[in-house]
Amino acid sequence: MSNSKQDIERKKKQVIEKLKTGEFIAILEPPSSSHGSFWQHLLRIKCLNNEYQPFVQCQLCYEILSYSISNGTSTISYHVKNCLNKSSVLKSNKTIDSYVSKNTEVNVTVDDKRSITVACAKFCSFDMRPFSIVKGQGFTNLCQNLINIGYQYGTTKSGPPSASSVLPDPTNVSRTVSQISEEYREQLKNILKVDLQGVKLIGISTDYWKNSGTSENYLTVNIHYSKNEKNVTYMLRTSLFDQSKTGDNTRKKFFSILSSYGIDPNEYHIVYITDNGSNLICAFHMCVHFKRCEMNQLLQTSLKLNVDTRWNSIHDMLESISFNFQKCEDVLLDRNESYYLNEINRKLLLDLVKFLFLFKVASEQLSADTSPTLHLVVPWFTKLKNSCEIEEGDHLLLVQFKNAVSRMLDEKIYLTSLHYIATFLYPATKKFLTLSSSFRDEIYSDTRKMIQTIGIQQEHSTVSSTKQTNIANKTSKKKKTNLVIQKDVMQEFAGVEEEDFDDDSDEIDRYINTKLSFSSDDTLLGWWNKHSLIFPQLALLAKSLLGVPASSATSERVFSSSGRILEKRRQYLKPDIVDDILMIRNFRDV
Repeated sequence: MSNSKQDIERKKKQVIEKLKTGEFIAILEPPSSSHGSFWQHLLRIKCLNNEYQPFVQCQLCYEILSYSISNGTSTISYHVKNCLNKSSVLKSNKTIDSYVSKNTEVNVTVDDKRSITVACAKFCSFDMRPFSIVKGQGFTNLCQNLINIGYQYGTTKSGPPSASSVLPDPTNVSRTVSQISEEYREQLKNILKVDLQGVKLIGISTDYWKNSGTSENYLTVNIHYSKNEKNVTYMLRTSLFDQSKTGDNTRKKFFSILSSYGIDPNEYHIVYITDNGSNLICAFHMCVHFKRCEMNQLLQTSLKLNVDTRWNSIHDMLESISFNFQKCEDVLLDRNESYYLNEINRKLLLDLVKFLFLFKVASEQLSADTSPTLHLVVPWFTKLKNSCEIEEGDHLLLVQFKNAVSRMLDEKIYLTSLHYIATFLYPATKKFLTLSSSFRDEIYSDTRKMIQTIGIQQEHSTVSSTKQTNIANKTSKKKKTNLVIQKDVMQEFAGVEEEDFDDDSDEIDRYINTKLSFSSDDTLLGWWNKHSLIFPQLALLAKSLLGVPASSATSERVFSSSGRILEKRRQYLKPDIVDDILMIRNFRDV
């Protein structure tokens, strides 16, 4: 055998080994320049960075064949022809398989399903994994790939491969995570390069998080903008921050991160969002007592514990006690432990639940990732401040609590012109009828300045009012829910509608004075897209500004994922691997 043939055979063996370890993959993807029918029996070999290798695999005999586009297809087509001829004798003898449709999904028997359930139970028990892991997207993807491999090799007459020969080494998994994340970073760079060409304003949210096991500080940086009537969010980097957390060091760090994605902070209009609020601490020892004594099963719904890292768990805890109060009394009385309820005033409890409910709904609506939230800040701030007003009959503790919350709202929430401009871009609240006329004029003036500042060019400056499209109001029944509807909050802030005016001095005045409908079926970005010909400058402003989130909740969600990655048994995972895993999660729905 010549040296060249020996070299080819050696490379073929390497391809087989890399297919086993997952470094290479075999896919059914013929070259665009070749249309031969033989390609339906061949798999092309790819490495993890999507580069094709000069080899293909025959699906009939599973042999690895040399192939490159420059050398043509005569050899591989001849090989497929021979394989088909060899199998023609077998095909002439009908087997059970020939009567089974290949297009229908195989029905798994009850016994086989049971064996899989048993295997999953053992997996969770042996490796101490949560039962919910079997519903995870990643676990499902892994199982599907294993099934596909089994289906691919199912026609061979040899015995099934062992699981150990298919499953990769942990080091290889770690290495592959790094490779995949790097591919996704390059993909994200290309996505941002295209998307940001049509964006005048972007949001950057950032926050710190401490690993409780090692006391190491992490910094996450996320980018926010709108595209195709939807808000887009990507995590750019979650990295170890081993410097002092000064403003200068933080700025240098995330400027460096932005630059790594080709984003020059000096060339973009950027709104930076951060959240430094402290947690509100509240506890009821009775909840802990019920958990510890395993009495939750005696209640209609379980008592909820306050969780420091969950913003709304205080409300949920109090609500669970309120809902189960009578049953709690009965259970504790039977155990001669009614003293646990001695210090709890039921009316005060109900009033606290009612008061905190608005804050729960507000935080949920203001923390959304996939829809605009910035326009909600002013209306919700107003509603929450109003809820802090003292009412006749309020318990002294509730009065003190309301006063403390009111002060906290003033201290923690700083309303800027961006918040008011965003609220102006919601059609129902554009007139700010609940504000003074001087304040309204200031907001309208700030809107004009912002259009000029971020470089929105005036287009279609003279749009005839006859071209304005009247969108019919679509009435829809409200869903039966105990939640506060977002539209109601906006309408409450909007005030009473006034008569239309005929002042057409500029686009902003036309928008203010034109009666426009906003139905329950409309999305805010979708509404502006439909009205972009009538109000081109404001539509572009809305597309830019409404992509900025109201809070840094995205960072909190990233850190929640980080906490699950850096659990107690994985404290020494390298920071780069943490970032790699979170980067891959960016694309989990793609």
